[in-house]
Amino acid sequence: MQLTGFSNLILLLGTLQVPELDLRYAGTEERFNRSVETVEWVIGEAGVARLYFTAEGDTLLALEQVERAPVGSGRVTMLRLFEDPRNVGGILYPHRTSLYMNGARAMRETVSEVDFGVEISEEMFRRPLQ
Repeated sequence: MQLTGFSNLILLLGTLQVPELDLRYAGTEERFNRSVETVEWVIGEAGVARLYFTAEGDTLLALEQVERAPVGSGRVTMLRLFEDPRNVGGILYPHRTSLYMNGARAMRETVSEVDFGVEISEEMFRRPLQ
């Protein structure tokens, strides 16, 4: 089985340039058994997403936000904890990502291979998946 993750840096940068963007530094706090720097991103009706960085501010440790429940209905607090960062092609990439739903660990992904610049077929984004 192959598990593939995609990150859209262009979408993130486009979002960051919107004048109405409500992105703020929320200070230092204790999380994940360490001191972290917290950034809050207010996403309209979706609420607040919190990004946790190392005390030096150079590595993203976790992302926490309220999302639609993957099964059933309603909303759940999702925490993605990025673990064991490794340098891949000059980019620090998490080797493991643990996903927590409402505080309970739901799954852990381990990356075995990272390829940059791989072309993605539009068929992958068709809904419903076939």
